Amino acid sequence: AVQPLQTDLPMSASRAEPGGTAAPQVELPVASTSPRFRPLGILHERFHVLESEGGLVLLDPRAARERIRYEKLLSVQHEVAVQVLLVPVLLDVDPREADVLARNLESFAAAGVEVEPFGGNTVQIRSLPACLPGVDPLALMHAVLDDLASDRQTGARFTRERVARMLARRASFGETARPGDLPGLLDELFACELPYCAPDGRPTLSEFSLRE
Repeated sequence: AVQPLQTDLPMSASRAEPGGTAAPQVELPVASTSPRFRPLGILHERFHVLESEGGLVLLDPRAARERIRYEKLLSVQHEVAVQVLLVPVLLDVDPREADVLARNLESFAAAGVEVEPFGGNTVQIRSLPACLPGVDPLALMHAVLDDLASDRQTGARFTRERVARMLARRASFGETARPGDLPGLLDELFACELPYCAPDGRPTLSEFSLRE
């Protein structure tokens, strides 16, 4: 069975040289509150494979990015950093999407998504959160509006949280495991308030114990 990694699990770190020879113990440059791991490789471009003292750890980069982006979008200590689009993107919305958008404009704005009417059934997207670089604004907004239309939670706090959750999830689709990303990913993940799960509860890190 695969179980969520325990936060108090002691861990050590080292690197393996090509050919399987272990290099001297080194410490990945991650946050001081982060456990330390020995990276072993990548599984199907889907997981980082890490060694801990307790066994084998799988890091899901998509779930990790969702957690990181979600907490950045909900930050109460800092205003959400935005990237202003040089040319506003025009988004055609159907009646259902227009209704959902109108009811959630404040939540989108709080998350760094500035949307304004353009005329008829078209709106313009003027900014996106800076923590969502490289996303397709049209695909992202259509997907999030569709998700919101299917989610009937009410209340301002719930609305802001679900907008942040859906933005983070949609922006993290297609996230793959890349060797050069690992130190920075761990650093950002363990700076989060809840680093061990994505916003929907999926584990970001899972461990196979030595007994398994």
